[in-house]
Amino acid sequence: MVETTKRLWAKSRLTLSLALSAVVLAGCDGEAGLTLGETKLEPMPSPVAVMVPGAKLPLVDAPQNKVKVGDQFTYDNPPQIWTVVDDTGDRVVWQNQSGGRMTSHYNTVLPALGWDMTGLKGRRELINVSGGLFPLKKGNSVTFDVEGQSDRPASRWRARWRCSVEESKTIQVKAGTSDTWPIRCHRNNNEMLLFHFSPQIGHYVRYESEQQGYASVRQLTAYARNARLPEPPAPPAPTRAKKK
Repeated sequence: MVETTKRLWAKSRLTLSLALSAVVLAGCDGEAGLTLGETKLEPMPSPVAVMVPGAKLPLVDAPQNKVKVGDQFTYDNPPQIWTVVDDTGDRVVWQNQSGGRMTSHYNTVLPALGWDMTGLKGRRELINVSGGLFPLKKGNSVTFDVEGQSDRPASRWRARWRCSVEESKTIQVKAGTSDTWPIRCHRNNNEMLLFHFSPQIGHYVRYESEQQGYASVRQLTAYARNARLPEPPAPPAPTRAKKK
């Protein structure tokens, strides 16, 4: 049975989150291909091995409480609902209300690994990972490089990330009051992204960014556990040959 946000937060002030990239990475501008601050490159002749579905991922740390199948997160700016629909053991698969899909690490602060939505399809590789964030503690940090490729539209990019944990903080979002650990990330030493991460649910409840002179805020508006899973995207209809 779906538990409403009000009930959950009234009981224990659970901190809530979405996604990937996380998405993260974040929810993300990371959901939709090239993010501001990433350096555009020429298209790759072929995807590197780790970008191939089923390939082994680089070792990254993860929260103790991870997102689970049936966890559902609703965010504003733009309004989106993301539901965890699969757990493969080393990555998480999400689906939004429009049937789009995204794959992320369990560490949902990291950028999304892959996405396939209307007009947008691509994937990322995380390399040169050093350090770790979990268990969350002020001063913990991680650095890594990101190399990605978008198939729709065609492009390739690269960026250098550094993320650090700040002092724990209680904040108010539309979904309720939340105890969080702020995780501040800098991309290419200038773009700033700030994730207010909830250790209870393994995801963030608020996301702030300052990129190329543009500031934005995204926050959780609703959360449900054991939500009904959305139907998988329907396969494309076969094309019919035109009659001559």
